[in-house]
Amino acid sequence: MHRYPDRGGGDFPTGSEDGSRKAGESAGPWRSSAGALGDRWIGSCVPFPVPSQRCSILPELLDTLESDVPPRISVTFLLLVSALVAAPSAHAEKPNIIVLLADDLGWNDVGYRGSPIATPNIDGLARDGVILDRFYSQPVCTPTRAAILTGRAPVRMGLSYTVVRPWANYGLPQDERLLVETLRDAGYATAIVGKWHLGHDHQRQLPHRRGFDRFYGHLNGAIDYFTHERLGGIDWQRDGRTLREEGYTTDLLGREAVQIIESHDKKQPLLLYLPFNAPHSPMQAPADRVAQYDHLDGSANREAFELFASRIMRATGVGRDQVTLFVDDPGPRTRATYAAMVDSMDRAIGAVLDALRRRGMSENSIVLFTSDNGGHIMFGANNSPLRGEKTTVFEGGIRVPAVVRWPAGLRGGRRVSQTFAATDVFPTLLAAAGVELDGGGRLDGQNLWPQIGGEKPIDREIFFAVGSGTGRQVALRHGPWKLIRRGGAGGSTRELLFDVEADPEERNDRAAQEPARVADLRDRLERWIALHPQGGAALTRAPHPGWIAPEDWAAAVRGD
Repeated sequence: MHRYPDRGGGDFPTGSEDGSRKAGESAGPWRSSAGALGDRWIGSCVPFPVPSQRCSILPELLDTLESDVPPRISVTFLLLVSALVAAPSAHAEKPNIIVLLADDLGWNDVGYRGSPIATPNIDGLARDGVILDRFYSQPVCTPTRAAILTGRAPVRMGLSYTVVRPWANYGLPQDERLLVETLRDAGYATAIVGKWHLGHDHQRQLPHRRGFDRFYGHLNGAIDYFTHERLGGIDWQRDGRTLREEGYTTDLLGREAVQIIESHDKKQPLLLYLPFNAPHSPMQAPADRVAQYDHLDGSANREAFELFASRIMRATGVGRDQVTLFVDDPGPRTRATYAAMVDSMDRAIGAVLDALRRRGMSENSIVLFTSDNGGHIMFGANNSPLRGEKTTVFEGGIRVPAVVRWPAGLRGGRRVSQTFAATDVFPTLLAAAGVELDGGGRLDGQNLWPQIGGEKPIDREIFFAVGSGTGRQVALRHGPWKLIRRGGAGGSTRELLFDVEADPEERNDRAAQEPARVADLRDRLERWIALHPQGGAALTRAPHPGWIAPEDWAAAVRGD
């Protein structure tokens, strides 16, 4: 158990795999084989109030009712079950959908995993909702955001290997159908509050042209938390108009999200996408919050930065004083600052959850919390015990904290072992909301709402890719196995094979012992790699000669 008495966290259990009843616990007023099946039926169906869903256990349940339950009970119960399962739900209102996305959050940097960082609001979601224990992002920001919004593997869009840099002119392809567009067509009000990072060169790439009614936040991947600038130019706006306002960005994003909820017409369902820029670099937080975490040891984080700097120097030939051209120096209080940034994000999340409660929207709101990739150790994160970090395809770079809560439609207090990909968010949320999936044949993601509800896990195949200053990495997870290919100097490569279910810390390379499995996964991997279009984004860590950052990012966007 963990407790945060000073910030309303309360106790929460670590949770069981399926939330099943403990031995000896009361089963209700009558108990027979039908009672046992009733438990299974409740746990394995897509939870109400999803319209027109069917329950896979129903035939078995009906057979048992006919044989084991007294006649006066079976007829009534049969009619009740048939009405609930076969007919659309009486709860006709579509749920609100709130997607909370952290930026570079470490696997071990949330309270429900034992972190010293205070995250009572995230922990509350874990306590009352369902922990998605095997949720996979991509190794860096842009690809994960593309996967969440399109339901498709970012390699198809040429967005797998790198992020949208400030000097880039590419973004999400115009022919991609986004989650937000589908929900808006289904009657949802839509808003994005936070970091976009999916294209900023042309109006057609911006949120208001991709299905969002409202946009507040910034276009680039990283900005100064206090000046709201990127490379000296202001990057802070509301609906295309530059804002010059004071405040710490995480606090401002939380405040804006609260205002959207408080002013929302509850007759219409709401999609609120809240992609924070925290705890992404630059490492900045209010001084009083940093002081609360000065006791944390940041020596390992500083060592990681110096190691990264030496690798950059060897790979590029630059001197130590030029390393900051490639990456921000996190400063001497790295771990304390990072912790304060995560703490601030949790406070903003708490404000959003409180606003939902005040408006009476909490009960029928699906809240999904996760991160766009693993934490960057040199910037203060802790991915322990997982290997690797952001910009790697090891588990520490791609396996991220994730929780979903929906009081009206999802039995909470559990964790599930289903493997999820960021691409699964699109079809899964649509299914939960009872919204028809248009163009579903093009999706790589799968509807895993039944698995969140308690059905048996299914195998997933997920492709990961990233380019960095020290080489390109690709990986494929198929069932419990993961094949990793790492590029090195001179075009050399190395393949590693891990059973990540039995060995989540990736300590035991099985490639030499499993040549047939390596060959099979290699073939699958090559098919994914081949999907990358010739015109896809390439790794560009520096702008072309003569490029100058705009003084006003919103004003610099090209029009039609």
